[in-house]
Amino acid sequence: MMQPFPVTPNRFERMVTVTKKKTSFIIDFQKLRNEKQAKAEDSLTEVYDLFFTFIERQANLREKVRAKRLFSHKVNYPENQVFDRWIQLQFEHWFAFDYVTVIGSRMFDLFVREHRHQLSAPMLDLCGHLMLMSLEPAEVTGKGSGGNVKVKRLVNNEMMEVTSFLSDLRGEEGDLVFMRFVPVGFKTFAAGPAFTVAREEKKQVTAQLEGLLTEKRKDSPAAVTRYMKEYGIDYLRYAERRNG
Repeated sequence: MMQPFPVTPNRFERMVTVTKKKTSFIIDFQKLRNEKQAKAEDSLTEVYDLFFTFIERQANLREKVRAKRLFSHKVNYPENQVFDRWIQLQFEHWFAFDYVTVIGSRMFDLFVREHRHQLSAPMLDLCGHLMLMSLEPAEVTGKGSGGNVKVKRLVNNEMMEVTSFLSDLRGEEGDLVFMRFVPVGFKTFAAGPAFTVAREEKKQVTAQLEGLLTEKRKDSPAAVTRYMKEYGIDYLRYAERRNG
């Protein structure tokens, strides 16, 4: 008796099977990517919470008074005038990440030294980026997805889409803004309050920055970061109050 000829899947059936496998793989990969991104953002929130709690506990009144005097001088704010909410937000982030204390350290450096054994590996990795973060200039090139903003960073001419963190991030095409960039997972965040340079000041400020950044780049990228960390807040004196 003749055996029935074995039926094999035709080319179309094989293609459907392969396509289903590929589709399943893509969905799983995207899910993994989303989960990793969510964990990275959770780490950022947790680090911020721990850090600002640390500042409340460790920063003494004398240090804050000294910092406020220096800040007022740098941004051309009346020394004896109480900070309004917008200025206070700018001051808090400058004090946290850029201000150098009387012992020669920044508050965030002190925080990492004290908490390094308590932080997870992803949090420590993020802390490395936050240490290098500076208030730097960027030109708004358009609107991104989900309220994001597209910018060109003046320090390296890199084009990117930025997501806000803790503060609203506004800007119209052509605006010159100052913000703190930090990579978090697959995204780049603008940490804390940003500010926009007034339109009538933009040409002057841009020309000054281009000259300074060109000179600093001749030394090293680190020289650019050091300059912006020390002097980035000085450009707040040219700001419009639209961000923050």
